[in-house]
Amino acid sequence: MYRGACLFMNRKSIIFTLLGVLTIGVAIFFTVQVVQSESPTDSFELAEEALDNEEYEKSVELFKEILKEDASNTEARIGLASAYMGLSKYDDAIDTLNEGIRLKPKETQFYYFLSLAYEGKSDLPGAINAFEEGIDATNDTALTELFELLESNLEIAVERHYVQAGHNRNLVLEWTKNDGSVIPVEAEWEVDDPSQGELDNTTTTSVTFTAEETGTAEITATVGSITKETELHIEEQVVEEMNVTPEEIDPLSIGQEIAVSVTGVDADGEEMEINPEWATSEDIVKFSDTEGQQVSIETTDEGISTITLTYQELEEEINLVVEGENKHIKTDTEGQGTVTVSPNETTYTTGSEVTLEANPAAGWEFVRWDGDVTGTNNPLSITVENSMSVKAIFKETGHHELTLSISGGGNILRDSLNSTYADNETITLVAQADAGWKFSGWRGSVSGSNSRINVLMDGDKDIQAVFVRDGVSYDSSESAGSNSTSNNSKDSSSKSNSESSSKSKKDKKEDTKNNDSSPKDDSNNSTDKEDNKEKEEIEEEKPEQSPDEEKEVPVYSLTTEVKGKGMITASQTSAKEGSTIRVEAHPAEGMIFAGWIGDLLGNAKSRTITMNGNKKVIAIFEPDPAVNNNSEDSTDD
Repeated sequence: MYRGACLFMNRKSIIFTLLGVLTIGVAIFFTVQVVQSESPTDSFELAEEALDNEEYEKSVELFKEILKEDASNTEARIGLASAYMGLSKYDDAIDTLNEGIRLKPKETQFYYFLSLAYEGKSDLPGAINAFEEGIDATNDTALTELFELLESNLEIAVERHYVQAGHNRNLVLEWTKNDGSVIPVEAEWEVDDPSQGELDNTTTTSVTFTAEETGTAEITATVGSITKETELHIEEQVVEEMNVTPEEIDPLSIGQEIAVSVTGVDADGEEMEINPEWATSEDIVKFSDTEGQQVSIETTDEGISTITLTYQELEEEINLVVEGENKHIKTDTEGQGTVTVSPNETTYTTGSEVTLEANPAAGWEFVRWDGDVTGTNNPLSITVENSMSVKAIFKETGHHELTLSISGGGNILRDSLNSTYADNETITLVAQADAGWKFSGWRGSVSGSNSRINVLMDGDKDIQAVFVRDGVSYDSSESAGSNSTSNNSKDSSSKSNSESSSKSKKDKKEDTKNNDSSPKDDSNNSTDKEDNKEKEEIEEEKPEQSPDEEKEVPVYSLTTEVKGKGMITASQTSAKEGSTIRVEAHPAEGMIFAGWIGDLLGNAKSRTITMNGNKKVIAIFEPDPAVNNNSEDSTDD
């Protein structure tokens, strides 16, 4: 998460539309210091104050007045560009910075902020070019490091790196921007050996690789001077589905042993031999072997464990409950957030009343519960009758969920592998039929028979592509049947080769819960799936919380990093939400402290940071110019 954002996290004083993570304080990263006015004018202080208060229009006018008097004022020019970016006027910011480069071609900061302006426009070639011109003009190591960071934030995304001969995989070059958002970008694609397969442009930002000969295909995506590589392994058979027997494992007792087997189904719907790896999330079971189609599992302690089978990058999970005298509650999350169980105990007795609360991270919102409880109530009160596994689903605020499913033989290609999208973002979907099949139409949140559609994400979308055998007609008014294969959008490239093809255990469970895979209604909240009346009673009878029973306060961690020679001391490394931690920078001999970046900005050696989330602070140390000058004088003598 911190790959692109860890160096430049946000502070309240300056929030850009493009980042939410950038402040002018990031300038301390550079070895070239800002040329500051000897006596800042009142106008500059007012302009800076307006920028800090996000009064961008006012700030623009004030910075313009300063630049009229002194066009070479670096700080004012950076401030003006920052204000323009706060208004999403990226072209104006680019013009402002390019004028600064014309006047001061060796000013490092102009190039860095220029790259940010291009990033605001989602213009990757422009950002790359800004860095390259800056490195050529200044030879500054900081710009080189930031360019390398940009390069590391580019990645070829593919659902899996295995593809069956005669079948295909969708590939997208994704850019993780400094604000953590991920966008697909256009690139020049190439496969090293065309005999192994061919690439076709599915959309402007995605390609489809159709495999032909077995082996390993090396695929590259190039943008400007940056080239990213990935490998696809082409096999005669590639597993697309794993079916576990027994499909569901009843609660076991300590010391019990059970045989579990698995079979694989390839991309053609044919059964295949597989040799998966077996793993457990909790150390409460022992395997007779960690590989193979059949293993014996012996329980050693009470609790809940997730058994994971992995083969050719495909995973299947089974929840296994080991009953003892007490019951266990296993929590998990999808997205960013936490789950609080009150009271927070290691185990619970039958009949215990507990409250589950989903706590979304900043910028995220709670969507629903999944697992042994369902629905959207938050907090949710339940009565513990059995051990249970609970998952809280979160999505980014202002984002919508895309759920894709397939009926018949074919798949859905798209220009992004994300499962959630920003409000009013447009996503391109392409229906691609298998041999012997044809695309018939879309159903769900969209309709129509065009194989390529653009979907406006103005709400959650549930879309199904329907494929029929050649010569068979399809009635678009027909409701979704049980023969469809439903996938979350991030898995939507997986195949469904016929309407009668077998489903994975996970898909069968989803169909049992809800045929259209939409979020569950509140009335379904329960740990007992057989008695709906009892479900409602359990939900309504929420226990009153004792005044002495305090809500658990989250604890967050502080991570520190040093650039240059020096060290950081911290009063503590973790703290409860809302608490503060004091950090102090200590430069090594011959070094000076230049400032803080990350989640803390400024140049005071000793600072406090409020722990309203996990934090990372970076101390920048630079060589002491006075020491270097004395050393040079001694050398001259």
